[in-house]
Amino acid sequence: MIPIKNNLHSLLKIFIVSFFLITILKLPINFYSVYKNNLAQRMLEFHGFCEKESYGFVSQVYMNEKFKNVNTYNLGNFSENSLVWFYDIKKNFQNDKIIILNYDKNNQDHKKYLENNYSNYNILVNYRDKCFVMEKNK
Repeated sequence: MIPIKNNLHSLLKIFIVSFFLITILKLPINFYSVYKNNLAQRMLEFHGFCEKESYGFVSQVYMNEKFKNVNTYNLGNFSENSLVWFYDIKKNFQNDKIIILNYDKNNQDHKKYLENNYSNYNILVNYRDKCFVMEKNK
């Protein structure tokens, strides 16, 4: 005969672990998301298009061969450089171009940063005045 106390203790442990997996980690939702969406869709959902790390904008820009290996600068409170997702070791790094992410035209610090560091650059691609591809004047 199995003691009831040990059985209850085991059931309590299983319940706590199950509760943790279901509520804290949102395991059923995460499994469904992985099953339903491909990697690009999940990256876009998690990292945003022209928000957060701006995965969507950067991936769209990098589809164009002339924008390969361009450094990015994120003005939001996120990782500055998105090059880790798309760096191509077969291509040269382009120092004459930059991708600016999460620019806020109402933020004076953002305006000063662009004026001080990129006043000699032209905007090549502009997405809703928040994300830019800029090229140095020649």
